[in-house]
Amino acid sequence: TRRMMINKKITRSVEEFAQDLISANKALAQQASEKADRAAELVIANLELSYQAAEKADRAIEMIALNERLAQELVQNKQQSKSLMTALKNAEKAKADLNRNYLYTKNRMDSTLDPFATVGLNGIITDTNLAMMKALGLSKKKILGTRFNTHFTQTERANNLMYLTQRDQKVINYELQLIHSKGESSPFLINASLYKDEDGVPT
Repeated sequence: TRRMMINKKITRSVEEFAQDLISANKALAQQASEKADRAAELVIANLELSYQAAEKADRAIEMIALNERLAQELVQNKQQSKSLMTALKNAEKAKADLNRNYLYTKNRMDSTLDPFATVGLNGIITDTNLAMMKALGLSKKKILGTRFNTHFTQTERANNLMYLTQRDQKVINYELQLIHSKGESSPFLINASLYKDEDGVPT
């Protein structure tokens, strides 16, 4: 009877130990499962971080390329600005030179005692000097824009002077009767020459 009791105690102790082992194994298995889950979550998180880092790297590369293009455009614009500034300075200088030449020519025209006028190919007076104004008895405002032939007694001869000048490029001592605003006329020997631009086109 005593041996049976001892056997029962041993059997119970073994069963309790086995049960404890099973419980411990379950706990360990649960912990292992949780660790595996956390490890999987960490792997996913790392993948997401890697993907985000790759996207940032791509954007950084794109920004670098964009900045390089902008820098090149700025350099080109700067060069174009320099070229434009140079062109503007040259244009201003050319304009100043033209103004000086015009004033010089104008002063020479006004200082000469001979009547002088520039006439377009259409026969319209575009400029004149003080002597011409005095000879016609008209202000410059009233002379400019008028037809050349209307200031002479023989309009056909005046037209012929225009024709000869365009044909021969120069006419010397062509006689015409100039009409003063008061109605008087005076004989004039007119010298005319054809002006051409830098391309050789009559103007």
